[in-house]
Amino acid sequence: MIGFDNLDIGDYVTPRLTTIVQDVPQKAVVAAGMLLDIIQQAAHPNEEVVLPVPVVERASVARSP
Repeated sequence: MIGFDNLDIGDYVTPRLTTIVQDVPQKAVVAAGMLLDIIQQAAHPNEEVVLPVPVVERASVARSP
């Protein structure tokens, strides 16, 4: 089982919850830049942006035996 946002509760449940970390401030900067491009009509409407999403591996996942 995997959670999202690396919430503190993931450390307190049993088993400890593996989670995906998203960098919200970085997402905001990228989104604002894309919005400014659209406003200035310099945007590519179908532009895809991929941001890193680290995994914090805890006890809720295990390797196959």
